[in-house]
Amino acid sequence: MPELLAVAALATIGFILWEPRSPYPVVDFHRLAERNIWISNVVGVLAGTSMFLYFVAITYQMQEPSVGLGLSVLQFGEAAVPSAIVALLLAPFAGRLVSQNGPKPVMLIGSALVCLAGLGLVTFHTFELEFILIAIPMQVGLTWVFISMSNVIILASRPEEVGIQTGMNATFRTLGQSLGPVVGAAIFSAITVVRVIPVALPNGPTVPLAVPIPAQAGFIWVYLLVASLGAVSFVLSIALRNYRFLADGTRVDHASASPAARGVPTPAPAVPPAPLATLPQRES
Repeated sequence: MPELLAVAALATIGFILWEPRSPYPVVDFHRLAERNIWISNVVGVLAGTSMFLYFVAITYQMQEPSVGLGLSVLQFGEAAVPSAIVALLLAPFAGRLVSQNGPKPVMLIGSALVCLAGLGLVTFHTFELEFILIAIPMQVGLTWVFISMSNVIILASRPEEVGIQTGMNATFRTLGQSLGPVVGAAIFSAITVVRVIPVALPNGPTVPLAVPIPAQAGFIWVYLLVASLGAVSFVLSIALRNYRFLADGTRVDHASASPAARGVPTPAPAVPPAPLATLPQRES
């Protein structure tokens, strides 16, 4: 409704104007401009948009017989199982990589997989097996991007603001997830073909009916957009500062070679305790 959109716009403008002046702001806009935080939030929008663009496109193309495979809901769910299992099995490896090498390599790998999967769907979208196989790098890539994103935010935030910053990141991800279906529907509505379908009238003859349906070119544009968003995420991820935590909880830049080079003082070598003096034994 236009009235609700107007109220939402006014509330957003008021929030943006008042929040920087508040003595106790809920959102620190200066912190949102910190490199790792804004990159992670932008990647959150891109990854959320990519995910739902992909979901909308493959759901339509795999289930709708007029434009795709015509699978049932159960068959479509069965086709999605392999990619879900692989993503579940590989998620712990992403966590291990974050612990050892920081979240930046994980985000780079995830973004690259999303880009490659999108490009794969541009060419291979005819048979069910193609969708099943390409879904594996897509799901793994999205999972790794989301895993690394949360770690980037935590490592870039002060302890007292971790909750706020992770919540803002979730908001940006939700924004992307809201944009994906809208953008996909706009593309499918703009690129259509007309197909004549016979329709049986109640108690009457069967008449031809011209129905606009999404053209194959629309799906190709959606998959190209998914690949492009993955590529942009990859480029943005290159600019991240790759922080990680040491075993004692100290945050360091993983690009440096040693704790001393990272600005972390090297602990002094342990001094062995002095041997206890041997007491003379009394003669019995």
